[in-house]
Amino acid sequence: MSARAPHAPAPPVAPVATFFLVLCAPGAEAVLAQGAAARGLRRAFSRPGVLTLKAAGPLGPKARLCAPLARFAAPCFGRAGDLVDDVRALARVAEGPVRLHVVDAAATAPSDAHGPAADALRAALVRELGEVVLEDEAPALSDAVVTVVLIDEVPWLTLHRHARGLPPWPGGRPREALLPPEQGGPPSRAWRKLYEVCERFALAPRAGERALEIGAAPGGAALLLLERGLEVVGVDPNEMDARVAEHPRFVHVRTPSTQLSPEQIAGPFQWLLVDVNVPPGTALRGALPFIEAHAATLRAVVFTLKLKRWQLIEELPSWLERLGRAAPRLSFTATSLASHGQELVAVGYARGR
Repeated sequence: MSARAPHAPAPPVAPVATFFLVLCAPGAEAVLAQGAAARGLRRAFSRPGVLTLKAAGPLGPKARLCAPLARFAAPCFGRAGDLVDDVRALARVAEGPVRLHVVDAAATAPSDAHGPAADALRAALVRELGEVVLEDEAPALSDAVVTVVLIDEVPWLTLHRHARGLPPWPGGRPREALLPPEQGGPPSRAWRKLYEVCERFALAPRAGERALEIGAAPGGAALLLLERGLEVVGVDPNEMDARVAEHPRFVHVRTPSTQLSPEQIAGPFQWLLVDVNVPPGTALRGALPFIEAHAATLRAVVFTLKLKRWQLIEELPSWLERLGRAAPRLSFTATSLASHGQELVAVGYARGR
C-alpha cells in the first residue's frame, strides 16, 4: 500500500466586513441613520456618539460612507475575539502592513480619545504584531488603517484605506491637546477646527497668501493663518485677542459683514473663512457676495454651518450647490469635525492645486 500524502492545512478564512461603524456627535445618531437608510443601510447598533449601519453585501477597505455627520466611518468586522489574531487577519485582507489606531468611543472631547488605556493597548499590540503593524500611526494616502474602537470597553475592529477628506487620527480625533487661552493656547476652538480641515483635506496655507475671515473674533483661525505666514483681514465687530489684533499682518475691519460690500475690502484673497453664529441660510446670504467677488483667486473656502437642529442637514445639498455656483473653480464637500459642536463645515478646494 502506498502512503497517503498528508492533507495541507486549510487557508485561514478571510474576515468580511458587512457594516459601517460610525462615530458622530452625541445626539446626531437618529438623523444620521435616517439619511443612511435612504442609501440602503440599516441601523443595527447604537450608543451615544456610536452607530453601526448594516450593508446589503460585503464592504471592501475602500468603501466610503457618504454621511457628513460622521466624524469617523469605516467598514467594520464586529467585536474582536482574539485581538492579536484578528488584527493579523485584517493585515492579510489589506495584503501588507497596516497602521494601527486605538480609540475610546466614550471620550467626549478630542484630547480624551487617547487616554492611558487606549495608548497602552496600542503599544501592546504593536509589540506583539511588529511584523504586520507599522509603528508610526500617521497614514499616507492609500495606507491601510486598522482601528480598534473601544465600545463599553469591548474592542470592535474596522479596516479602511486612507484618502483625502478622511481624518488621519484615531477615530477622527487629533492627538494634540490645546492649552486654554489664559495659558497661552489659541483664543478659541476655531484654531482647532481650521487645523482639522487643513489636515483632512491636505490644504496647506502658504506664507504670503491672503485670507479674508468673516466672523473672526476672538481670533482662533486667524492666529493659525498668521502662524503659517499669511496676511489676514478679519471682519468682526467684536474684540480680537491681543496676539492677533497687534500682529503686523492682521487687519481688523470692526464692522458687521452685513454692513459691508465686497468692494470695500480689497483683494485678492486665496482663503475665505466664514464662522458666524447665525443660521446657515442667513450666513450664506451674507457671505456669498464676498465669495463671488474673489472666486477667481480663491484656493480654499472654509464655511462653518451652525445647525440649531440636526434635521437641518436635509438642506445641505442646497447649501453646497449655492457655494459651488459662487465659486465654480472649487469642489465643495461637508463634514463633521471632532472639535465641532452642533455644526458642520463646508470645505471648497481646488483639486490638483
